Amino acid sequence: MDAARAAAFDTSIWGSFKRSYHLALVPIFFALSGFLVAGSAFRVRALKQFMAFRILRIFPTLTTEVTLSALVLGPLFTSYSLLEYCTDPKFVGTSAISSASSTCFCQEYSKLILFREW
Repeated sequence: MDAARAAAFDTSIWGSFKRSYHLALVPIFFALSGFLVAGSAFRVRALKQFMAFRILRIFPTLTTEVTLSALVLGPLFTSYSLLEYCTDPKFVGTSAISSASSTCFCQEYSKLILFREW
C-alpha cells in the first residue's frame, strides 16, 4: 500500500474502531484494578493489615524500578557525562549524601559501567 491508501484506510471505519478501542483501555485498566484492590480489602477486613500488605507489595517493585531507571536508563539517555550525571544535586539529593561520598560512589560506578574493572 502506498502512503495515501494507508492513511485513507487508517481514517476509515477500522481506524475509528482502533482509536476508540485504545481510548477504552485506560478506563478498563483502572476499573479492573479498583475491583482487585477492593476485593483484597474485603478479604483482609483490617485497614492496618491491608495497608501493610499494599506497602509490602508495591514498595519493593517501586524501589527496584526507580533504582534501575536512575542507574541504567538515566546514564543512557542523558547528555551529561557519567560523572556529571551521578554528581548532579538532582540525582544525589544534596541533603541526604555528602558530595565527597557521592563523588566516590560515582567514580566507582562509572568505572564499573565503562568496564574498566570487569
